[in-house]
Amino acid sequence: MRKPVVLLALVALIAGCSDDPPKEDIPIDQVVVPTTASAVPTTASAVPTTSAAPADFAPKVSEGALRTKAIPPSALLGSDWKGPAKLSKGFPAIDRYVQNCSQSSTLKSRHESLKPPTGAYGFYDNVDENTSLNQVSTAAGVDTIARASAFLDFLRTVPQACPTGKALDKFPYRLTAEDGTGGDEELRLRMSITLPGPGEPLVIDMGYVRTGGLVISFYGESRQVDEYLPIATEFATGNLAGTVAGV
Repeated sequence: MRKPVVLLALVALIAGCSDDPPKEDIPIDQVVVPTTASAVPTTASAVPTTSAAPADFAPKVSEGALRTKAIPPSALLGSDWKGPAKLSKGFPAIDRYVQNCSQSSTLKSRHESLKPPTGAYGFYDNVDENTSLNQVSTAAGVDTIARASAFLDFLRTVPQACPTGKALDKFPYRLTAEDGTGGDEELRLRMSITLPGPGEPLVIDMGYVRTGGLVISFYGESRQVDEYLPIATEFATGNLAGTVAGV
């Protein structure tokens, strides 16, 4: 039956798998992180007349504060969810999105060096255990604006280095990156998993919204991220206004 297979694949995505490199991966040293630097005006007439952007600064927000101020209660997601459970400190690793590709180790290392140094995350369980994705999660991290922006630039390169892989060592997936319109910038890492039998691929998103130096992520099926990522972002930005640069 399709349902047990789907749930089994999801358990693997949450836990991660060992590496098994496909042949078509692009070497990580060939991946270029896009630059967001703008050209310096060369004439007086080219000097911008708009007001300067807010000053960048390192946020002074503790992981404990993030767990209470940036991780929304399940009530905001609706009556189908309970939690957040298993609240943890730190911004989560990227293991589930670089399973079984030849660049996994390098990508994980770069992710750890670039992700927000202060973070928190938690999980929500659906009241119906037979829901195809009965656990979703959200995370929040804070950094300077410059570093947070560079972090999303790096994430956009992940599918170039790890375009394909296998969940559970047997379910092929394809990874893509898509920009959205939330916050100062929004990014989706989208994993399309081919399951046995007929039917559409299972589409799982890790969505990111950056507002100033605040990065909010939400993990779930694509439609779940569509609904819940804006809720998580609004909750965190409202509670952290003035304590993080650009928020």
